[in-house]
Amino acid sequence: MSAIICKNCDHHFKGNFCPHCGQSANVEAIGVKYFLHDIPHSVFHIDKGFAYTFRELLLRPGSTLRNYLAGKRVKHFRPFAYVLIMATIYIFGSKGITGLTEWISKKNGFAVNFDEGGFFEKYISLFFFIMIPFASLATWLVLRKEKYNYWEHFLVNTYLTAQLSILFLLIRIYSCIKVLIFKENSNTPLIWFITAFMFYIAFVFKVLVAKKGERLKYIIKFTILCFLLTFVYITGMSLTGMITPWWG
Repeated sequence: MSAIICKNCDHHFKGNFCPHCGQSANVEAIGVKYFLHDIPHSVFHIDKGFAYTFRELLLRPGSTLRNYLAGKRVKHFRPFAYVLIMATIYIFGSKGITGLTEWISKKNGFAVNFDEGGFFEKYISLFFFIMIPFASLATWLVLRKEKYNYWEHFLVNTYLTAQLSILFLLIRIYSCIKVLIFKENSNTPLIWFITAFMFYIAFVFKVLVAKKGERLKYIIKFTILCFLLTFVYITGMSLTGMITPWWG
């Protein structure tokens, strides 16, 4: 048996698992089979690596996801489980901070009414979770000349959508603090969600574009991606009743 080079740590070994880092010798390509395996695995198994994945995606999202796609995966939490946990953290965190704000306001003699509209306005992280396949199609179409296939785009969008939950939770906390300070009802400013969304687009682009190449070409691709993703999400918001449909 010839020696194998571990894709995670570059250690040379023989066998089914790397003795240095523990990663399997058979690193599965990112495709539909990868996600079909990931869904039941995420439901019935609890992997180590959640804190590591969260930290790396927070501090080094670009290099972390490029390394993951290249095969450096052994330390990371599985993508499907990760996005579900992050969405759950947002839901319970948002409900908790909203409830605490309402309780404090009543104790101090003023009423707060968070008029958030329908289901998806309250749980915006779930909306972004549902939109992952459509966002992935948009990024793949714009960046199809790069080296990544649709399912690799899907994986990148899954991890980065999960990280968006933290930004949305911070926005919620900011809005609640603002209510307590100024003692008046206040909806979350749309500009904050737009800012978070632009960070998301920028990191998707940073991960999936191998080389910048000519500056003008780089700017054009990024602009097209911004417009297409904005169209995809506005359409999704229109269909779910979050905003007035753009088609009238």
